[in-house]
Amino acid sequence: MMDNPNNGTDDKRWFDSQIGDSLRQFDEAHKPFTPNRFEFEALVGAHKQTIRRKQWKDLLLLWLIGCFLFGGMMWLLERDMVWFVVLQAIIACTAIGCVAVMFGKKKVSRRWNR
Repeated sequence: MMDNPNNGTDDKRWFDSQIGDSLRQFDEAHKPFTPNRFEFEALVGAHKQTIRRKQWKDLLLLWLIGCFLFGGMMWLLERDMVWFVVLQAIIACTAIGCVAVMFGKKKVSRRWNR
């Protein structure tokens, strides 16, 4: 129960006089680092590029497995060497593509610096 309507302002004044300066010093000493907008956008762009590359690798692996299964089924069903050669060519092209993507031009990731 509040007896005095100014009780809240008195408490605030007491808090500011006793603890306010120390609290402000603590806040200044432990101020969090916030990067500028361009560093943040560069970090997000690099992350998006990494995710995009991973998705392409996963899609390429899915296509490789699909081609392998489809070629294997055709070769087993017809026992034709043409399908086997096509399957081997697809696997070779996919492997070359995977190696090119994995060991191709790599960019340096940007990090936030203080």
